[in-house]
Amino acid sequence: MKPTISEIRDESLESFLSDRIKEYNNLRSQYHREIRKPGSIQPFYASYRGPDCELEAGLSAESYWGWMDIDKLWVREDMRGRGFGSRLLHAAERAAIERGCRKVFLSTFEFQAPDFYLKRGFTILGIRSDYPPGSAYYWLEKMLPG
Repeated sequence: MKPTISEIRDESLESFLSDRIKEYNNLRSQYHREIRKPGSIQPFYASYRGPDCELEAGLSAESYWGWMDIDKLWVREDMRGRGFGSRLLHAAERAAIERGCRKVFLSTFEFQAPDFYLKRGFTILGIRSDYPPGSAYYWLEKMLPG
């Protein structure tokens, strides 16, 4: 038997695979079963807007399993270096603690902000080198007080 290869997106295959993996995980992990319940994943958003309501800086994250998972943190280029990113990160950490989280997780590319996060107490979990070519991709975490 040979595999069928295609370069055309197959949403039914993606859905089928996702469903089977969820079934498998649900049988073996109470945490995976619980996270599928409504309200288990708590979103978090923080932003700065200018006088015209235009977004100048923002952060999006989710908390679950005792972790705050920061998905995106962005500060408009001319506003960088003025503490906006630090304050957004601090707001997410406070929210994480209030939600009972013990750790924060995020990822970033070498050309983005690993040094920013390292200066704010994050440690490197892993690095994928030459991803994209000539750069690297970082996974970072931070233990929260409490």
